Amino acid sequence: MPLLRAREICDAASQVYSRPRTDDVVFGTFGGGPALQDAPLTAPVFSEPAIQPVLRRTLASTHAQHWQEAAPNSVVENLYGPTETTIAISHYRWDPSKSPQECLNGIVPIGRVFDGQQSRVVNQERSEVSETGELCLTGPQVTDGYWNNPEKTRRQFVCFPEIGETPWYRTGDLVKRGENGCLHYLGRIDQQVKIRGYRVELQEIELVLRKASGAQQVVAVAWPAVDGSAEGVVAFLSGGSNLDDLHILNRCREALPDYMVPRNIYRLEEMPLNNNGKNDRKQLLKLLEGT
Repeated sequence: MPLLRAREICDAASQVYSRPRTDDVVFGTFGGGPALQDAPLTAPVFSEPAIQPVLRRTLASTHAQHWQEAAPNSVVENLYGPTETTIAISHYRWDPSKSPQECLNGIVPIGRVFDGQQSRVVNQERSEVSETGELCLTGPQVTDGYWNNPEKTRRQFVCFPEIGETPWYRTGDLVKRGENGCLHYLGRIDQQVKIRGYRVELQEIELVLRKASGAQQVVAVAWPAVDGSAEGVVAFLSGGSNLDDLHILNRCREALPDYMVPRNIYRLEEMPLNNNGKNDRKQLLKLLEGT
């Protein structure tokens, strides 16, 4: 079965008969693909536009649960991997009995890397840490760099002298390694912001917004930002929410400290996407600048 877009998950699940076939269902949590001139050295070059992975979003635990309930004989796998790691390099198999408790911030874990690959979680000083940090990857699936772009290669591929000269790819993804070794995706490093002096992960706010609004797509943006710190947060919602803004914000106040509660909610017919198929936060900031 082909990969499914996040917005299609619930629609597809609702159309499954009460006795579905026993088929594997694979969802993907993919990193953004680079532009053609920045393509990894191992990537083929096509004359036609590249076919992008279909699902480039995190897999919400509610989506996995709804699918499993609608198709109880199916197997749900969550795959993770940037293009630089040959699309998928880690996986997590959904278990209805224990997976809901293993999810963090309402997101299905990305699990463990495939056999033969290696993962390392590091802090800003590139020292390995036991819990939260940037995910670095190496192994035969990982490319050695970017075609005709040595500067980006030097920036994204690093070595850890204490373990050898093998290059490791810096994913830019913030993860937490659980006590059992399972990796949890927390968001992008550049989505970790300061709001009124407090360090905040925007994905935490988005989780609460998603529950409070029932919207299909939710994006929280730190705004306005001055000298690296924002005064507050605004929210963008798209699809599936009929609740009024006051109700949503009151629900947020029940779960979040004041500095994390969005000041305003903006509704869009569709979220703008960047070239990598991800929510275009820069475009959303431009929309705010015009208000």
